[in-house]
Amino acid sequence: MKKSLLVICTAITLVAVLQSSITAPKSLSHASGSSVATSTSCTGCHGAAVTGGSITLVGMPTSVIAGQAYTFSVHLNDAKTTAVDWGFAMTVASGVLSTTNTVVGITTSKLNAYHKSAPKLTADTAFTYTNITWTAPATAGTVAFKFAGIAGNGSGSGGDHSYKGTASITVALPTPVKMSSFDAALVANKVNLKWASASEVNTNNFVVERSIDGVNYVSAGTVKAVGNSLNLQVYSFSEDASALSGTVYYRLKIVDNNGAASYSDVKSVSIKSTQSSVISVYPNPLRAGQDLKVKYLASKSDKVTFTLISAAGKRVVNTAASVNEGTNELSLSVGHLAAGTYYLSTNNSAKKQAVIVQ
Repeated sequence: MKKSLLVICTAITLVAVLQSSITAPKSLSHASGSSVATSTSCTGCHGAAVTGGSITLVGMPTSVIAGQAYTFSVHLNDAKTTAVDWGFAMTVASGVLSTTNTVVGITTSKLNAYHKSAPKLTADTAFTYTNITWTAPATAGTVAFKFAGIAGNGSGSGGDHSYKGTASITVALPTPVKMSSFDAALVANKVNLKWASASEVNTNNFVVERSIDGVNYVSAGTVKAVGNSLNLQVYSFSEDASALSGTVYYRLKIVDNNGAASYSDVKSVSIKSTQSSVISVYPNPLRAGQDLKVKYLASKSDKVTFTLISAAGKRVVNTAASVNEGTNELSLSVGHLAAGTYYLSTNNSAKKQAVIVQ
């Protein structure tokens, strides 16, 4: 993007003395984010992207509720190439951005975020700007996020690698249903959910959503709503907890007849497993060059072997790791894997989990 992104070359002269050009981040172009919306590359002032590198929003749902706040991170991945300092700029079409991160700046319009200073790290292949919050607008619709970032090599702008991305977030209005109660409990290895509505207007159904991290939810089932009522309506839902472990979160997605949706409060249950197992893997799909993060629940402290097998049946990763009793966060180096589908298993479980590399 020859006239834009993190630095507008024709408007600002940057002096690089033994460091990357992103160490001069306070220029208007960084803060405005305007160039993020219009440019396609940063090669006018920065180097091109490296194959496998990326910039992504982590923790931002694709569907949100009007007026609600969502905290997310901006993750820069420079593939197999090491960088020593990092920067980013982002613009959002509507809503309000804020942050508690001292190295992240927010403009007075609250529509742009950017790096106030370039974090200088031991050479690494990735960096994450955390604790950025977006409060969705009060109206329904689709909101565009546009963002770009730089991985600096510390020797001048020509060696930096620039990345760019977009995201479309759907904003939904709350539906006209008044909840009276919502509870979740573990009983005899089953999770039992009960809720009641004090009134309903054109309500279609309740989607029971489950999460293992409190951020990303999947549908566990759907219960048909009465639809229109001024009287108390009681509902229930039950699912087998044998395949679940740790703290599990539940919420209700309340869907109106016209497709609009709102959400209940979140309830959690604690499930203790007697068996060790992989709880989740992320990101999934995985971009080439990224490490695979594994959340593993161990029934005891032990050494576990993690194996990845290709679709052709070839063992491509075989790594042993020490784990402690309880939940463990592990990272597997899989940057050498080509695009395709792989299957993760451990030496103490016959279960396999699909991992997709893009």
